[in-house]
Amino acid sequence: MTSLRAAFGTLIILLLATSATRAHAGEVILDTKGEGSARTATFKVDGPWLLSWRINSDYRPQSSFELSLLDADSGYFHSRVIRKPTSLNGLKLFRETGTFRFEVDAAFTYWTLVVEQLTDEEADALIPVE
Repeated sequence: MTSLRAAFGTLIILLLATSATRAHAGEVILDTKGEGSARTATFKVDGPWLLSWRINSDYRPQSSFELSLLDADSGYFHSRVIRKPTSLNGLKLFRETGTFRFEVDAAFTYWTLVVEQLTDEEADALIPVE
């Protein structure tokens, strides 16, 4: 009976650990804030995901902000997300699957980045604005 309880307890722990590491649609999988240059924590996405960003600066004329997406396993550059923002807020849809992190290159800038996992249907429903 004791070994059955131990096996059941181990099964519950494994199920909780597995569900905690998998992203589900509508789930925020990265929510980070910073000031200046930094690299974010790694995050894993499966299918489409949405990046939301907010940028603020007390010294707008001197401020700068660039955001790159890196492959978290290799550290290699994947893509430039934002070069010279024309807006202080924005959204960008990605359809890549993998484990990533962002590299922020900024001066005189406060920033917030949020990554949300989407379903294919949610991603298809987004209307791009040119």
